[in-house]
Amino acid sequence: MTTAYRLVFWFCLLAGIGLAADPPEAPFESVEFASDRWEKSGATLTEHMGRPSLCGTATLKDVVFENGVIEVDIACVPGRRGYPGVVFRIQSEGENERFYIRPHRAPYYNDAFQYAATFNGETCWQLYNGPGATAAGAIPAGQWNRLRLEVKGEQARVFFNDMTQPVLVIPRLGHGVSRGAVGVTTFNDGASYFSNFRYRADDTLVFPPAPTVTERPGAITRWDVSQVYPASRFDSDLLLATPDLPPPEWRPVAAEPDGTVNLSRACRRDGAAPAAVLARTILRAAAPRTMKLGLGYSDAVYVFLNGRLLFSGNSAYTSRDPSFLGILGPFDTVYLPLTAGDNELTLLVVEAMGGWGFLCLDQDAVYSAPGAAAAWATPRRFVTPESAVWDAARGVFYVSNYSGYTRAVMQPGLEFISVVSVDGRIIERVWVDGIKNPTGLAVVGDRLFAVGRQALVEIDIPGRAIVARHPFPQPVFPNDVAADAAGRLYISDSAKNAIYRFVDGRMEEWFADPRLGRPNGLCVAGGRLIVGGVASGGLLAVDLETKELRPWITLGEGVVDGLCALPDGGLLVSHNEGRLYRVRPDGAVERLLDATTAGWNIADFAWVPEKRLVVIPTFADDRVVAYTLP
Repeated sequence: MTTAYRLVFWFCLLAGIGLAADPPEAPFESVEFASDRWEKSGATLTEHMGRPSLCGTATLKDVVFENGVIEVDIACVPGRRGYPGVVFRIQSEGENERFYIRPHRAPYYNDAFQYAATFNGETCWQLYNGPGATAAGAIPAGQWNRLRLEVKGEQARVFFNDMTQPVLVIPRLGHGVSRGAVGVTTFNDGASYFSNFRYRADDTLVFPPAPTVTERPGAITRWDVSQVYPASRFDSDLLLATPDLPPPEWRPVAAEPDGTVNLSRACRRDGAAPAAVLARTILRAAAPRTMKLGLGYSDAVYVFLNGRLLFSGNSAYTSRDPSFLGILGPFDTVYLPLTAGDNELTLLVVEAMGGWGFLCLDQDAVYSAPGAAAAWATPRRFVTPESAVWDAARGVFYVSNYSGYTRAVMQPGLEFISVVSVDGRIIERVWVDGIKNPTGLAVVGDRLFAVGRQALVEIDIPGRAIVARHPFPQPVFPNDVAADAAGRLYISDSAKNAIYRFVDGRMEEWFADPRLGRPNGLCVAGGRLIVGGVASGGLLAVDLETKELRPWITLGEGVVDGLCALPDGGLLVSHNEGRLYRVRPDGAVERLLDATTAGWNIADFAWVPEKRLVVIPTFADDRVVAYTLP
């Protein structure tokens, strides 16, 4: 859906105007597994649970599939391990897209549902993990389960059984826009079976726009790689000058925006034996310094800096513990002693199975948009700082210290409110204490309101004392608070899918709806309560008069923590994971800060418009940092 069409769509939706009716769906074509249209590979036709079925791998020889829908029923035998799924856009035996399930890991692990691309014969599941590639969910054994895969362009989404929402959305397929055959695959071992296969070509499917691809902060993306070597040819000392090996024949390889170098895409292994390649890049330093290098790899790596071996690691499947998956990570850190000038970083990367690749990150890197600049940072003297609020009348910030380690029993002195000056000086570390795990903060006149676990705590600012506690009605996890122009307060309860309202000394459950998606960040703008969801990563709007709830902006995966309305009708929005965005009045989203690589959070921030200063509690990093924004 184009941006222009999206704007028209939302305008029509808000105005109650219908769009043109969708064209009728193309009919499905069902293909029985007994048909000679299937090319079977180690597959058995049998009857399972009262149905004709197939166990093994089979490909439809006469189908060229690009966009459309594939459906198949899958039955998994209780207590058996299996990986049954669909292969699609098969360009060759070694180049395709694949989706499969892991019934033995459901429902507790986030990879019960798995997408992976296959390159050069290697299904790279270890390189595809997390949002957009894997998901958790229930996979009932001992029954037939319906799998539905929808594909359009370079996107896909997966539905399972009677789900109305996809269990997995794949924003970018590994092969991009491609076309090819379709099929099903599993081991022919009696652990899983297929039945009722059908498909249809369909170019009319509509997907929301995929999230914008942005380069990961600190990602080292420029590499040269060698030809493929047998891993067994390297001696135990792994000196780069191994005398009996052919010299490297270097060629450039492109890294993906997140920094992943997919060697399976660039290199072909000769057979199933472990193989190795060398990869090199140049790191330039203006002066001697130590780089904190985040390192992910599959399956094993040896790290050399300027010809000297600094690190070796094994990240193969089950290598670290019986349940270790060997996914890319990064899980390791190497401290590189850079000299002034050029430094050659060389990796020897060994692959056995599951996807060949590596990832290198400068873990001190923080992205800031042009015109944004670091202003100050406090020492690490806070205890899980969660929220900051600006008191314009007194020219200071208040910071809540959540101290997540003391949730069960209040410990005075650990859970408190701090005061910080506009230039980053900690005026008073423990200003007011006695609040159980405080989160959101709001200033209304001479009162500071702090969200506690059971009540909204009212603090008299001049008297620096708690004057009242206003209990929430049956709270589960109260979180953020926002005030409107009249001083009415709205408080989110993330675990209850509810919004409380505090007005004229009375607390009420004002709004509850599962569509809130575990609400967190709040702000009031234009007669609406803007709600940031934990589940959606985006923004919703609740009309303050009618309580009508409508979706507004999609930001992609992330926990919306901080929200601030801007005078031009835009917003500042933070993902707790470490990203800060500006949402413009027309809905355009601009990334302002990204600290995900550096590993500090951007929690519920404060904004000083006159100074264009954003003040950020870093949560697990125990600091407060400030940036000026363009």
